[in-house]
Amino acid sequence: MPQWHRAQNVEDAVRLAADLKRQGKYDWFRGQVQNWPLKSSFVRIGKNGEQEALERAKRFINWAKSTPGLEALVKNVDATCAVAQHYGIPTNYVDFTTSPDIAGFFAADNPNDRPLNGDSCILCLNTSDLKEFWRHLPSEYPPPEFIEVEVPNLWRLEAQEGRFLFCAYDKFENFYDLDRILFPYTGPVKTVSRQRIYPQEKSALEILLDQFFMNERLLAGTPVVQSLPWARKMTIEDQGGWSREFVPNGIPLLSSWQTDLRPWIESSRETYSEVSAGQAIMIHAQNGSDPLQSGEALRDKIGSYLAQESSARKRAIAWRIEGDGVLPKRLTRLDRALRWLWDGIRALPYSDEQIADSVGRCLALWQAGAEERDPTAFENAARVCLGDSMEVEFGASDGAYSRAFVSRTDLLHAVRNDVGTYLNPRVMPQITTNMTGLLQAIQEPSRLFEFAALANVFVRQLAPCQVLYRSTSTAAFFSPARLDRFGLC
Repeated sequence: MPQWHRAQNVEDAVRLAADLKRQGKYDWFRGQVQNWPLKSSFVRIGKNGEQEALERAKRFINWAKSTPGLEALVKNVDATCAVAQHYGIPTNYVDFTTSPDIAGFFAADNPNDRPLNGDSCILCLNTSDLKEFWRHLPSEYPPPEFIEVEVPNLWRLEAQEGRFLFCAYDKFENFYDLDRILFPYTGPVKTVSRQRIYPQEKSALEILLDQFFMNERLLAGTPVVQSLPWARKMTIEDQGGWSREFVPNGIPLLSSWQTDLRPWIESSRETYSEVSAGQAIMIHAQNGSDPLQSGEALRDKIGSYLAQESSARKRAIAWRIEGDGVLPKRLTRLDRALRWLWDGIRALPYSDEQIADSVGRCLALWQAGAEERDPTAFENAARVCLGDSMEVEFGASDGAYSRAFVSRTDLLHAVRNDVGTYLNPRVMPQITTNMTGLLQAIQEPSRLFEFAALANVFVRQLAPCQVLYRSTSTAAFFSPARLDRFGLC
């Protein structure tokens, strides 16, 4: 018979779960805001949603297989499914944790304050008991599997001390009743912050995942757009990365893109516990401050930090931002942008000087009035910080893309020296030194830009622009080696 324990509130439930764990009665826990029976996310969607969920899972697997740097992930089925499960793709993997504290967080996690009826609960599982129980069932009932997998750079899994019960049964508790700790919902748990469960920092894997989920949102929105009465579908032939009108005989790949670019694509394994133990850096932002001076001051501070601390680029930075007369929302955006930027560039083969300059430029753009999704404000800020600038768009072969502003002059300096020899003689004099014309002619970066020169512009200008200009629900690119297209907006 199942044991149902009562608790006064979530804190009391967590204390009880911890006591029962110390006594050896349970080793896995699962928090639920309602006392639902145990079911996987795939089972919960019902027959009507199964095909869509399977198609989404197939898209994810195909994306992972085709994305450089994820080769090790796709070789491990459990690791791939763990990523899918943690990012909302329905699977038959049921989330558990070894931590009563974390189970308590999920048992009291109701961020949208939706109406709740009945008790919240912590499910308590003794994995040895379940294994022993299933040994006596007929062979036509496959046993649930206990998945303890470490997924490199899946920091959510690490932070949540996650485990998975692979369970495809729709009525699992008709076989095996799980014990529970029941309590009335009284609000979020006070001992565990949301930032501990969902780290604010992003690993290299999690930055890549933004590309897939951006494409998923675009895919979901396409039928809506196509249903509009004024929507028309026009097909444009892919010309291979360059315009036949401007580049009649094609243009070869540059040798600088054919060298070993693995350091720009592959990521080393990092644990969140180590990365998150970074140093705090203070920024005092003030309305009316000179953007260029503010940026230079932060650049020098970051440069000094990198020079003095050999492990600085292996750690996150805890930004401490204060502002006189600055709206709290703007300070929050700056904090988010600096975290995102540091996460994206610190482990790539940029120099310390390039990274320090990138961080300083991010503050300068913000100080100059750059606002998320506001092209006019951003264009004005870019003019202050970059000079004569232009908006560009770039993306990967999977369809994910991003936008940013860049100095026309600096981007032109990254163009291959022999570009004129491949241009149509009729237009060559007009566009050889015209960045807009060159991007109309050639959109494949590996045929237009020298790699190191583009990387230099990318880290100093395009990367800091992206994290301020784009929202965190979209993809951002930090390595030019991942780009398939680069052109005009």
